[in-house]
Amino acid sequence: MAMINKELLKDYEEKTLRELGVSEKMIEIFRNCSVHRSNSGLEFHDRKTGSHFLFDEVPCYPDNAPRYLSIALTNECNLHCSFCYVDNHRTQMLDPEMVKSVILTAEEKGTLGVSFGGGEPTLYLFLKDILKFTHEETRLAVGITSNCTEELIKLTPEIHEYVDFLRISMDGIDDTYTAHRNIPFSVFRERISYLSQFYKLGINYLVDETTIDDLDKAFVLMKEWGIRELLLLPKEPDCPDAVMQRLNSWINENKDKGILLEISEFRRGDLPALGAYRDDDNSLNYAHIDAKGLLKRSSYVDIGLGLKQYYDRNYRPALWHTSLNPDVFMYFRTLYENKAGLTGLIKITAEFTSKEKLQKFYDYFFDLRDASKQYEEDLYTTGYSLVKIPNQDPFVFIKEYFLAFGNHHQLYQIDDTSIMIISESKTYPAFIYVLVGSGALVSVRYLDKEKPE
Repeated sequence: MAMINKELLKDYEEKTLRELGVSEKMIEIFRNCSVHRSNSGLEFHDRKTGSHFLFDEVPCYPDNAPRYLSIALTNECNLHCSFCYVDNHRTQMLDPEMVKSVILTAEEKGTLGVSFGGGEPTLYLFLKDILKFTHEETRLAVGITSNCTEELIKLTPEIHEYVDFLRISMDGIDDTYTAHRNIPFSVFRERISYLSQFYKLGINYLVDETTIDDLDKAFVLMKEWGIRELLLLPKEPDCPDAVMQRLNSWINENKDKGILLEISEFRRGDLPALGAYRDDDNSLNYAHIDAKGLLKRSSYVDIGLGLKQYYDRNYRPALWHTSLNPDVFMYFRTLYENKAGLTGLIKITAEFTSKEKLQKFYDYFFDLRDASKQYEEDLYTTGYSLVKIPNQDPFVFIKEYFLAFGNHHQLYQIDDTSIMIISESKTYPAFIYVLVGSGALVSVRYLDKEKPE
């Protein structure tokens, strides 16, 4: 194994841990862990044991990275499940050098672990290289999410030593599973038995009206198989309310029965909290990069930040054209935390490449505006809001960002492909983010005024 010399644990953090009574032996273990900082405290993940440590006594400035990152290396798959949300009308695969760069940045910025999926990741030509690189060049926990078909079985002898955790997709049991996957459930069980010899195993369980009835029996089987974690994935975007209510009750009944339960980040706010973090944690728990090279808050949404490069079906490089890069997310967050250092107004001018792109921006913008006005009214009258914040927006956890689209701006159309926005200083990053994400060329000018008229 290659030597990893990066210092992730800071001197003052080591000193604070000693003051808390942590032994030198444990501190040495922590030096070899991945590290994340948030309002909840100082966190470590030891990929060798799977142990997670959280010291809420250690004050931290939040890291500009998600705790966990998933990367869809390809959208190609050897199955054709009817419920699949992945856009695979044209096969795409991420450039392995870009993936390596993202992985190194993620560790440096404070990510604890990365999971590789798809599509089906075992169809990705460079999978072994990516796994080996991540295992040897970083301290990140390394995971795979697979559909458990024959490709995984064939690759396991070559890749298992670089994988800390394997997640297997499962959609009910017996006839339900067979109907979804067109694979006999008996074959699935045989494969699980084989894979358990090589990996620590978790299950990703699709929850919908066809699989909810199988959950109790599936849970019993998972205990027999030695499954360590069950990730519950309600069908998106239209899992019935009745199914969600049953799932809520099931979680309450089974959350302390021997298998760690998790829920998709997309649904975390709708169901009982299963984590140990504070309400004001101020840290992004999860982020996803799809096979098109979009950095998104969830795999279920369409809008994100464009990264660098992907490959087409024949592994020929194809550029993903965008003016954004992996650091943009962190840049906008920094703008909010610093309040941009201004007290007046900002004039933002944006030019689009076509009328259609401008119209698409308008549609999204007005959806945000309507929700924002209701959200602000609720906060004023009751102190809280039941408004469903648009899920495709990775910045809605910043209050000023969401409220920006209410009454804190003026919007003007200059011509068929350009607009101007006058915004308060504290909210202008919201507009820049949405405009740039919509493909507009943006210019910004400071106006020395108090408020919009």
